[in-house]
Amino acid sequence: MYAADVDDDFVGGIQDIENLNSKPSEIEEEDEERTSYAVRLLGKNRADWDKPSTELLEGVQERGIPEDRIRETAETIRQALADYDIEVEIGSIKYGPTVTMYGIIPGWNRKYQNVKMEDELGNPIRDHNGKQITKRQEVKTRVSVQKILAREKDLSLALRTPSLRIETPVMGKAQVGIEIPNDDPAPVTLRAIMESPEYRKLRKDADLPVALGKGTGGENIALDLAKMPHLLIAGATGAGKS
Repeated sequence: MYAADVDDDFVGGIQDIENLNSKPSEIEEEDEERTSYAVRLLGKNRADWDKPSTELLEGVQERGIPEDRIRETAETIRQALADYDIEVEIGSIKYGPTVTMYGIIPGWNRKYQNVKMEDELGNPIRDHNGKQITKRQEVKTRVSVQKILAREKDLSLALRTPSLRIETPVMGKAQVGIEIPNDDPAPVTLRAIMESPEYRKLRKDADLPVALGKGTGGENIALDLAKMPHLLIAGATGAGKS
C-alpha cells in the first residue's frame, strides 16, 4: 500500500491506539494543563464581566444569643463539673449558626498535706515546747481531660440538651470544647458569605472563589476552587449540606 492510498479512517485508528498506549500520568498532566489554561483564561477575562449585585440574593438578619444567657450557660457548665470536684475555667465562647462552643480550661486537683519545717541545714524547726513545727501545704495537679469526658451525660442533664458534643482539644488552643445546640438555629445565606470580608479578600486573588458557608464557630468560609483537587461536603441528613 502506497502512502497516497492510506485511508483516513486507518490513520485515525492508529492515533486512537497511540492515545490508548499513552501512560496515565501523561494523560493526567495533559488534562491538568488544559484545566489550568481554562482557569487562567477565565480569571483573565472575568474582570470585564458585568456581575449581578449581591442585593438580588436573599438577606437574613443576623441572630445571636443574649449575653446574660451565654454567661448563665457558662456558669452552668462550670458548676456542673464543680459538683464532681472538677475545676475548670471558661476560656472562650464562639457563637455559630447552629451551635455555640464553650472552650473550657482544665483547672487543678487540689490536695493539702502537712509538711515538717526545717532550716537551711535540714535541722527541724521546733516550737517553744520542743515540738517540730508543721505547715499545711497545697499540692496540685492538672485536671485530666478524661475526667471531663466522663461527665458528658451529667453536663447534658444540667444543660437540658440531649445532643451535646465534646471536642478535645479545640484546634490551636489548650482547651476542651463543649458544643451546645442553639435553641433557634440561624440560616446561612449565600449573600452573607459573599459580602463578608473573607470572601472579598479571596476574590481579589482567587481564580474561582466559592462561598462555602460558616464554620461551627461562626467563621465565614470561602475557598479557591481552582486550588482544590477534591471537595467533600459531609454531614448528617438534614444538616444543610445542599
